[in-house]
Amino acid sequence: MHELVVKILGGYIKRFMWSFTGGVGFGHHVGYVLTISVDVAISLWIADMFMHKLSTFFASKYAAN
Repeated sequence: MHELVVKILGGYIKRFMWSFTGGVGFGHHVGYVLTISVDVAISLWIADMFMHKLSTFFASKYAAN
């Protein structure tokens, strides 16, 4: 799941960050670090939403009646 998010969104985020930071010289490195930060945050958020939905599903399915 995380690799899929990184592969799909990573390129778009990287190009956006490089257009924002200049993408040449030091701006290239700053854009790359910003890309990693945003990409990790999005991946963790999606993983959290997935686990929340999964735990809600199993909690309601196997709840004691």
